[in-house]
Amino acid sequence: MTSQVTHAARFTKIKMTVPAYALPYLYYGDAAGMTQEEIDAFEAYLDDYSLLDAAAVFSVPEGNEPYFTWLFDKHGGTCRGGDVIDIEAMVKR
Repeated sequence: MTSQVTHAARFTKIKMTVPAYALPYLYYGDAAGMTQEEIDAFEAYLDDYSLLDAAAVFSVPEGNEPYFTWLFDKHGGTCRGGDVIDIEAMVKR
């Protein structure tokens, strides 16, 4: 008799805030409308979370809407103020 053991993958949920304009880039790799400076800043922000090369699934929790913040540059933006949105990432570790 043989037995099969299935190990559940370990995932970590990360809550983060990102520039609203970066969602298409995050989900589909679509950088249309983004400058190279915006792409570089956003990728540096993702790298702070070690998400650039990670196996991650991103989602916007139901009911979350973009909102304005003066801390835009702290969330991967390239200027001081702008629209951001709170998202979640499930990352395989």
